[in-house]
Amino acid sequence: MFSLIIYGDGSQWSEPHPWRIDASRFLEHSSEEAVEFFKGRRNLAALESLPTIITGEWGSSTDQVVRFGFVRNVKQVGGSIVFHFDEQSHASQDLLDSFERELQLGNWEHSRSHWAVKDGDLPSELMGHWINGTFKEFPYEVVVSYASENIEYVEQVVELLREKDVRLFYAPDEQYDLWGKSLKKQLDAIYCNLGRFCLMFVSAHYARKAWPTFESKAAMRRALEQTHENREDYVLACRFDDTEVPGMPEDVVYQDLTINTPAQIAELVLNKLRRKKGMLRN
Repeated sequence: MFSLIIYGDGSQWSEPHPWRIDASRFLEHSSEEAVEFFKGRRNLAALESLPTIITGEWGSSTDQVVRFGFVRNVKQVGGSIVFHFDEQSHASQDLLDSFERELQLGNWEHSRSHWAVKDGDLPSELMGHWINGTFKEFPYEVVVSYASENIEYVEQVVELLREKDVRLFYAPDEQYDLWGKSLKKQLDAIYCNLGRFCLMFVSAHYARKAWPTFESKAAMRRALEQTHENREDYVLACRFDDTEVPGMPEDVVYQDLTINTPAQIAELVLNKLRRKKGMLRN
């Protein structure tokens, strides 16, 4: 058996764990054997041994990603099935179109949010097309964290990055999108999960303000969740003064903003991006 989870536009698979799906959608488009075995949502722990494919509904996004791995800590909480996911590899959604019959995709199934459990094994040919590792094409190439007192310098860096078509999360540009949403939930997802790099402008103002502190904690959580061997240079820290960021590893290299111009900082960021295949459009 294997699991196939299709849900929404796929953006929720970039949010922090645990993930969830409406319990009423569990076992739709599943085999008779699976429906009987998991009837009444019994035996949920058995799902943890099944290879699992997760994606969003077809047509909901032009850059939909398919993730392969295994679920864990599966349980029912109220009207939801809640779980964690250990991603092992990924691919574009186009790959699943080539294996529609082997994956037993029924009519309209790819445009319906649900959790299916299918008979049989995943085709070996399909498995040969996965890209090892977690998906790395982040919605934002750079998420910018700063205090408003330093905006004059920050704005110059941002403008130089905009000129190179870098995908940025820069709060003044996102007021329409953030309007009416839970700011804590949105910023936690953005600074922990949705950026390739977090460009952090540290100062005494930054350290004593609530929202910059919240953003830095989210960014640090991502850094600390990675093993030492696999740690990425996610936080690109720059300092206007000698202020320390709580939780920042002692060996992290800062850029000194008293001697680096905005143009120099922008070029350093661009050099980082150029080393990531496909992340910076020329």
